[in-house]
Amino acid sequence: MLCRRVSLEELHPALGGGAPETGLDIYCRGRTGLLADDGARWAVLILPGGGYERIAPAEGEPVALAFLAAGIQAFVLSYSVLPALWPRQFLEGAAALAWMRANAPELGFRPDQVAVCGFSAGGHLAGCLAGGYAEPLLNERLGLTPEQVRLISEYADEVILSYDSDEAGQKATLRSLELFRNSPVKVGVLQIPGAKDPDEYIKKYGAERFKALLDGVGNALDFRLGRLRSQYDLSQDAQRLEYVKQAVDLLAERSSPTEQEVYAGRLAEETNISKAAIMTQLGTAVKKAGSKRRREHDRQVLRSGEMDQIKVSYTAGGSQALGIVSAQQRLLAAILREPQYLDLVKDQLTAEQFIQPQQKELYEAMLRCREQGVEISLTALHAFAGEEALNELSHLAAQYSDVNCTPDDIRLYLDRIARGMPVASKAASMTNEELSSYFQSMREKKQGLVCEEE
Repeated sequence: MLCRRVSLEELHPALGGGAPETGLDIYCRGRTGLLADDGARWAVLILPGGGYERIAPAEGEPVALAFLAAGIQAFVLSYSVLPALWPRQFLEGAAALAWMRANAPELGFRPDQVAVCGFSAGGHLAGCLAGGYAEPLLNERLGLTPEQVRLISEYADEVILSYDSDEAGQKATLRSLELFRNSPVKVGVLQIPGAKDPDEYIKKYGAERFKALLDGVGNALDFRLGRLRSQYDLSQDAQRLEYVKQAVDLLAERSSPTEQEVYAGRLAEETNISKAAIMTQLGTAVKKAGSKRRREHDRQVLRSGEMDQIKVSYTAGGSQALGIVSAQQRLLAAILREPQYLDLVKDQLTAEQFIQPQQKELYEAMLRCREQGVEISLTALHAFAGEEALNELSHLAAQYSDVNCTPDDIRLYLDRIARGMPVASKAASMTNEELSSYFQSMREKKQGLVCEEE
């Protein structure tokens, strides 16, 4: 069973971190990859009561577990309470629903099969969410979503962002610029002097002046540098130098060489520092930014691989044991698919050699099936292994379903496990004759009589 908490900021960046006790708790059965109804389950968002003053514990997890027992993926939202005021709770509920739907495939339910269940104040919140009466409020407060940016990119070549001129509007602009960062759309930012929004500006100054504003709209770099500039007093040397440093770092990460040339000239004029000095500093910052991007890319590549999904404790061998665990996982998946492979494995691999407890449990269950003359299958293994271990096996079977495994592959996996075991562990299980043979082979290798394995 998957059970974890998602913070409000993970649900939507506009919500911020929230109080420590807030967040979305997930109670989901693991996906098997084999069951016919995988991805077809219902999900429910549970909203406990408490008069918007507290969150009632009895209306959260116990309710989620009851839904889970009925085969429904459950989510409990611990929303903000006093002193937080409405519509904060409504925004958090809407963000939770949007996050659930966006992640439905990974969490094992259909995005169009989501129910809302609320108690007391949570019932009021559930009714508001179900009614969806405040869509304009949601769009205004939560701003753009990645999906909306994708759709805009399909139909428009240029976008002008025009949020309110207050701090909340400026932060919304920054969030939207991040969403458009990798989009092919050209993005401009409209600054509205002397008014809160376009409507107020047009009423005050007329449509022609507003059109002139649109004609002179700045780009994303202008907006970011302008906000940065407003934080410093350039008459003070220390603040002027800090402004240049921050501006140079910004240009290094977010601009092309041509833009760097242009904006370095503007910085030089603003700060009375030579353009040559700024370009030298910018060159160093560009190299650092490039190294940072490469490191992040390497980390993402590593996180996308199989080994990142394997967690091994330090006492079990840490990173050196990853190869053994991977080989053991593949063996279990292969035996489930082709039970006759157990005959190749059982005399060379004991349950105690498995590093992960759940995989040891699965291997023992397979051996017991064989001892009792029962054909190995997920159904048969239910009698000998727990639900978590079976979920693990189902996941492995799905993960390696497209891997064609032959007897030669089985022998390679066994060899990988044997070579990965610490020598002391192997020696502990050897007979006197085997130890003598092992030491003789080591002497021959040292004397060059036997070639080392590649």
